[in-house]
Amino acid sequence: MTPRGPRPDRRLATIAAGVGLVIAALAQWWTPLSHPPLYDGVVVVDPYRYLAPAAGQPGHPGAATATLRISRGHVPLAAVSTPESPPQAQIFAPDDAFVVPGGSTDVRISIVPVPPPGQPPVGHIAGNVYRVSVTNQAGVALRALAKAQVSIILRAPAGTKDPRLDRWTGTAWEATHSSSETQSMYLAIVTEFGDFAMIAAGPAPSPSALATPASPGVVATAAPTPSPVPSSASGSDASSATIVVAVLVVALAVLVLWHRRSIRAGSTRR
Repeated sequence: MTPRGPRPDRRLATIAAGVGLVIAALAQWWTPLSHPPLYDGVVVVDPYRYLAPAAGQPGHPGAATATLRISRGHVPLAAVSTPESPPQAQIFAPDDAFVVPGGSTDVRISIVPVPPPGQPPVGHIAGNVYRVSVTNQAGVALRALAKAQVSIILRAPAGTKDPRLDRWTGTAWEATHSSSETQSMYLAIVTEFGDFAMIAAGPAPSPSALATPASPGVVATAAPTPSPVPSSASGSDASSATIVVAVLVVALAVLVLWHRRSIRAGSTRR
């Protein structure tokens, strides 16, 4: 008996798998990932870290900085956060969110815990005051466009009851239009920057009530933090990658048609 060749459906599957591998390899070569992708998952919730800790409270809160390179008037998106898990302070801004004066080459962002510039007349500051600074390379303070919806996110210490996110105006704490997020996180859309803090009603609780030692068993679902897009990235790279993928898809379709035609030709010969 003459041995049979591979079944048509198996040959087609082999062709499709091979083309798929080529697509994946070319996509990685064309736009390589600088780090592994981030997925939703579980993270250990760190205890809140205080700038001026009382007895039993963790200290040494983190700070964060970032420099965005302006290229042809384009300011890339920003996603800056302090190193705690989850972060105690964050800022997110889309592309071209800031009003930059002519001659600007960089946008520089920093988040630093600072001593309170003043106390609220009612209630108390829950956690740290964070100074969020957005300037150009010359130190000129920048504003955000209202339509960009730049967001400041602060984390309140565990056990804080119904706080609000306020901004220091230079003379008093002013409430922002903040909303509650997950894991004691509060978000406000802002156009101006400066000192931000969580303000809670009533007197400050005793340090022992807020002392929360780290517990590896406490986990919480957390969404990935967006990573800033390097300023060197451009839309032309994405368009070129799209063209490459489209060409390979067309090639796959041609292979499928050729394979079907060869099967029909073989049937006719028989």
